[in-house]
Parts: sequence; C-alpha cells; structure tokens
Amino acid sequence: MTAIAGLQEQTAMDRSSVNKIFIGGLKDQVTEEDMRTFFSQFGEVEKIQTFTDKETERRKGFAFITFKDFDAVDKCYRE
Repeated sequence: MTAIAGLQEQTAMDRSSVNKIFIGGLKDQVTEEDMRTFFSQFGEVEKIQTFTDKETERRKGFAFITFKDFDAVDKCYRE
C-alpha cells in the first residue's frame, strides 16, 4: 500500500469516531485479500470498497477500508 490518506488535519479526538480510511496509489495486482491481510494487523476489517472504471472495467487505484473498531484507524496513522 503506497499511501494512507485521510482527514489528517483532524484532531485525535475527531478521529475517535472515524472507522474508515482512504487508500490511494493501489497497483492493479493488489487484491482485496491483500488489503484485508495487510490492514488486519491494525484491527478487524469490516468492509473494503474498490471502484472500477465503467468503460475500461479496470480498478481506479484507490479503496476505502472500513474497520469494526475506531481504534484501528488511529493505529494506521501511528504506523
């Protein structure tokens, strides 16, 4: 995973209610299972959303990872 971006300007208190992160710069060969395996080290992954281009049917190179626990997001930022 090449980039973890999010609402970094928010304070830690604001992030305490955020359980979703944006992942950008994903290469085509990175699968949802790869993302689940990697991000599971921070907490239980509830959902992975990837998006495809309607014309080319290729993934757009970004995803949203939703965790079951809000603390997992903080762990991602600390690592």
